[in-house]
Amino acid sequence: MKKYITMLFVVTFAVGVFATTIEGKRKNRQVHIYVVNQKDLKASDSNSGSEELPFKTISAAAKIAKAGDTVIVHEGVYRERVTPSRGGADNAPVTYMSAPGESVYIKGSDILKPQWKSLGDNIYEGSLDSVNFTEENPFKRTISISNSDKSEAARPIDGDNLPETLGQVFVNSSPYLQVMSYQILKKCSGTWMVNRQGDSVLINFKSTENIPDNNLVEISVRSRIFSPYRRGLCNIPVTGVLPGPFQNIDTNSLTLPLINVITNPVIRMIPAQKEQKMQSDFIENETEDRRRL
Repeated sequence: MKKYITMLFVVTFAVGVFATTIEGKRKNRQVHIYVVNQKDLKASDSNSGSEELPFKTISAAAKIAKAGDTVIVHEGVYRERVTPSRGGADNAPVTYMSAPGESVYIKGSDILKPQWKSLGDNIYEGSLDSVNFTEENPFKRTISISNSDKSEAARPIDGDNLPETLGQVFVNSSPYLQVMSYQILKKCSGTWMVNRQGDSVLINFKSTENIPDNNLVEISVRSRIFSPYRRGLCNIPVTGVLPGPFQNIDTNSLTLPLINVITNPVIRMIPAQKEQKMQSDFIENETEDRRRL
């Protein structure tokens, strides 16, 4: 009996020492502050990520940031999909934050600057051939909003009524409405559609925006803008970073604070006609969150 108690004490003591050692290493681990500043002339993803030699993209920092680290992002519009490789711990999160007093936007869209072809009545056609779709082209897929509603090929297609696609067009940061026929497009300004081949967009610009080259035209190219490398990664707070208007953010595995972030668990590509409601929901959620502070 005495021998058993002695062995139990030794095992318990060993486990305690091991746990204490691990906790000590976690507390003593050197944490890093990584800096991202795309406007710095010295910025490069091959840099160390210091204030003097910052990264060009948030993704570069997301690849190496570990528990306890902080990524500070300076002002700018970052058009990329950020995929954190690691999550944090309860007492050591991986924090992404904007530099104090600076506005940071992560967008799922790219700027569209084709050779616009006038079709009359403020309608212009712009080719998508120059767009770098790093993922599947959303302008060739149908809309899917549930697991049972599978996305299918939407282009090329014959017929007068064309199914809506996953793509979205923004003019001066406002979403235009996607329509399914050229007849409707002609009647309604502030609308757009994809041609039958799926290689160009037709846009009926509003009367105040009827010169395409004088406006900022953006199209969605990324399905998500901030999503961990795999599900289950957590303790990744994001503060002061704003998703671009109606862009896509997957926050399934994130611990989000109540300032300047979307509070909806998951926002993916949605039908254009539902986007105005999404905007209202976002404003209401953000207002309610600020009341809690």
